[in-house]
Amino acid sequence: MKKKFLFVVFILLSIYNMAQIITDIDGNVYNEVTIGNQVWMKENLKVTHYNNNDVIPNITDSAKWVSLSTGAICYYANDSSVNAPEYGALYNWFAVNDNRKLCPVGWHVSTDHDWNVLETFLDNTIDTNYMGWLGTDIACKLKETDTTHWRALNPCSSNSSGFSAFGGGYRMDDAAFSDIKIFGFYWNSTEYDINDAWSRGLFFEDSTILVYNSPKLWGFSVRCVMDSLTTQIYENSIDKQIQIFPNPVIDMLNIKCEVKQNKTSCMPKCKMQISNLLGEVILQYNLYNETNSVDVSDLPCGLYIIKLATFDKTILKKMIKK
Repeated sequence: MKKKFLFVVFILLSIYNMAQIITDIDGNVYNEVTIGNQVWMKENLKVTHYNNNDVIPNITDSAKWVSLSTGAICYYANDSSVNAPEYGALYNWFAVNDNRKLCPVGWHVSTDHDWNVLETFLDNTIDTNYMGWLGTDIACKLKETDTTHWRALNPCSSNSSGFSAFGGGYRMDDAAFSDIKIFGFYWNSTEYDINDAWSRGLFFEDSTILVYNSPKLWGFSVRCVMDSLTTQIYENSIDKQIQIFPNPVIDMLNIKCEVKQNKTSCMPKCKMQISNLLGEVILQYNLYNETNSVDVSDLPCGLYIIKLATFDKTILKKMIKK
């Protein structure tokens, strides 16, 4: 049973490690970038089918577009041959909100909270409740550093995050296309009210990011975010015999092992390994006491997996290092 469990863990970690290149249901391939504790796609979504293989209608007709209440895609200027490879598709919010899902399995359309986390990582002085042009240089850290997908760039543009934002333009609720290489707009899956949903906008010559609620009929780009490892790594949260705290941790991690030893008192109560998301063991100790302190102050900030093994069980827990 123990071997079977460890094999499952190995497969889950392997799946995560291979996820540096992502493929959607149409076979489009995307690269990913890790920004803080999040993993984002580096390109705009191009998929033309929901995850159950249903077609997302490509609506070119203006009269049809303005009357929609269901999911649809289009391409800037209705020219998929030129704009799809470069900028991806433009989706209305009804497609974003469809329960058949747009993003590959293990990924989701970015939420307003996802963007708040990203923005705070790039500038921890911002007010995440603010609506309007936010921050001082967030857009600089998000936009590509050349003019392939932008008319021109603000001198501060660095793409230091690796997000590689494009100026893909948008389609308005009157079906008109506007501002390719000037604006890039991204949908959030978070609804604002019956008519609008949250979005983010980047302007070619501005260093700030626009936080706004936009009409659901507009056609915007989409970026996907990797689902939390909570759904990928097994964690026995009800096992009170083995606990780690504080979590997130800054310097000293406490590990409580309230388990009975199977044999002699010289045997450790618990064996511990801390691994990064590549599966590389960073720290390992034998723990002999009920409460043990481990110095993790030298670890880089990020997400880690803790493997704790007693004489009769092995469990995994997540640790966030701040």
